[in-house]
Amino acid sequence: MGLRADQSQRLVALFVFGALLLTFPLLALFNVNTSVGGIPLLYAYLFGAWGLLIGLLRWAARLPPEPGLAHDVSHERGSEAATGGESRRGTPPEAGRQPR
Repeated sequence: MGLRADQSQRLVALFVFGALLLTFPLLALFNVNTSVGGIPLLYAYLFGAWGLLIGLLRWAARLPPEPGLAHDVSHERGSEAATGGESRRGTPPEAGRQPR
């Protein structure tokens, strides 16, 4: 499965953003003798920047599919056709219906 053009652009932009977050001039700003909750500020910054990058990468990688590339999700949701007429709980769909 290939990446869409906008996904590729976002991932490249996040790579550049991450490289800037972890370069010396910005790291030097946080290399001071201060702690946040007992953790040195530089370590807290590195952990926060790392977590932010992971979250942004997850967001960029999970974009919805292109409108023209709709795929069949019946096999993913356990439809009646895929389960032989049974719902997820193992009972037939007509079991709860009243006879006419």
